[in-house]
Amino acid sequence: MTRKKDSIKNLCLSALLTAVLILCSMLSIPLGAGRVTLQLLAVLLLGGLLPPLYTLLSLGAYLLLGALGLPVFAGFTGGFGVLFGATGGFLLGFLPAGLLFGLLYKRKKTFQNALLSGILPLLVCYLFGCLQYLHYLPKEGGGVALLLFILPCLLPDALKLLLAAILLPPLSRALEKGTVTAGAE
Repeated sequence: MTRKKDSIKNLCLSALLTAVLILCSMLSIPLGAGRVTLQLLAVLLLGGLLPPLYTLLSLGAYLLLGALGLPVFAGFTGGFGVLFGATGGFLLGFLPAGLLFGLLYKRKKTFQNALLSGILPLLVCYLFGCLQYLHYLPKEGGGVALLLFILPCLLPDALKLLLAAILLPPLSRALEKGTVTAGAE
């Protein structure tokens, strides 16, 4: 019975965090060639709070909703053109980034580990974004992608990672306590 309760809890939490990701996408500020959003914060929270399968389901649902044309991406956009366009690689990078962060963070759920665990997933997200950008605009070169998309986002993304590192340990503890309580009933 506890396993079924855990599945229901994870499914509900996954749906809630998908909604948080959508809200974080809609809050955006134009910067350089792209936009600064709170998407990365939501991706890190997803990865840190959900089991790997539910992380993939939640992020996959978000990308599917956007691919189908719902305006869930930054700037109230959606559709295959956004997801598979020049800057869509950053969105596609959320899947491996969220999963990788969760796997690294869950080894030790502390502030310090959350900070360290977020560096590699952030680089993975940047890699996906730059590779897709270069596919569409190969003449521009990697330097342009770096200047347009990565450098302007370093400080905002570092702040999002810091906020995730602050939020995740207490949120993780609260969810674990809730699991213990639900299992004891």
